[in-house]
Amino acid sequence: MAIAEQLHQAGKKIALIAPKARPASASVAAAAMLNSFAELSPGALNHELKRYKFLKSREATSLWPSYLRDLHQKSGIYIPLIMGTSLVKIGKSSEAYREALLAYLREYEEPYRLDSHQGLTIPGECAVQPSLVFQALDRILKTSDFVSRIDAEVQSVSSGETLKTIHLKNGQSVQAEQVVLAAGSQVTEICEKSEGLKNVLQLFYGRGIGAHLYLLEHGLNRTYRTFHDGANCGVYLIPYNRDSLYLGATSELQLKAQAGDSEAEIKLLLERAIEGLYPKLQRAKIEKTLMGYRPTTADAFPLMGETSIKGVWVASGTKRDGFHLAPVIAREISKGLLKREPVFGDRFLPERKLYFLDSEAKVLEQARAYFGGDELSLKIRWGQLKARYLKLDAGVAPELWPLFEKGWVHPDHC
Repeated sequence: MAIAEQLHQAGKKIALIAPKARPASASVAAAAMLNSFAELSPGALNHELKRYKFLKSREATSLWPSYLRDLHQKSGIYIPLIMGTSLVKIGKSSEAYREALLAYLREYEEPYRLDSHQGLTIPGECAVQPSLVFQALDRILKTSDFVSRIDAEVQSVSSGETLKTIHLKNGQSVQAEQVVLAAGSQVTEICEKSEGLKNVLQLFYGRGIGAHLYLLEHGLNRTYRTFHDGANCGVYLIPYNRDSLYLGATSELQLKAQAGDSEAEIKLLLERAIEGLYPKLQRAKIEKTLMGYRPTTADAFPLMGETSIKGVWVASGTKRDGFHLAPVIAREISKGLLKREPVFGDRFLPERKLYFLDSEAKVLEQARAYFGGDELSLKIRWGQLKARYLKLDAGVAPELWPLFEKGWVHPDHC
């Protein structure tokens, strides 16, 4: 949506192909926290490529106020920023994450204040209600003579001498000079069925859940969330208005889209939020449950840029950062399409090899903070993973170990 809005300003004729209902969309179900610091972990910025991605995230944070003003001016829909994020410590293993976050805040001179019980608040980390952003983008694009909407799902893409053909699941097709695959985790399904795109890196389904809560005059005025607590489920609350809250959690990686027991999961989340964040939530009513799939690569870096088929582009693999990075992604992809400029400096090309940036020693150190347990058991676990993937020449981030342990990652991508 953001890419289309950017391109339509250049007077390009655009077809947006997607189901109107946006089933299992990560952005629709998102909490839409516009933060760069709050989810950093130990070792998160220990490589140039990680710092590059982080600086793009900070750039996006700086763009959102003007981006929302622009959407308001064009659509008439006012979208307020929900300013401030407070982090609360609730588990012993979160201490390492808290100390790492404090170090990052000081290094980059980001304002913060320490709260009681070892918590802290970052005034500049904000949130936004995603449904309002979608409404604004929808209204802008619906009134444009350059944009058509096609309520369908894409099956595959094929390339001719000059035009690309987008084959739809309803049997119809659409032709265009350039195609951007920005279908989240489903990009892999499309590429697997498209000749010439089978070398695009896999995307996995990061299943995340959330809920809209009703609590009369709840009294919260900023985002509240727990520090990372290793592999334990984190939880966060965002006040959308005086009586409405968003309750959300981290995601579970899956090979394919799979339904879960959302009712039980939300109940557990609510219990954790009552205990660790806001006791008054015991009076809250669950109005709506949400579920979406965050598109996640096996190295947690995105897929951004043109494929080996000229004119076919990918914009996905953003994990939990896609909504936040939307203004930057729209600008980068648009420059690529219109001016043939490198997208993110060609760092995240869709057909690259996976990036493994940390040494085994560093990864094992991170694993102790993430999984807990003794050093010997983690070394055995890592050894078994590496025995399965003989081409691995460095460490894999602990949160991504399950993808390799289950054999889901294609060996040729390493």
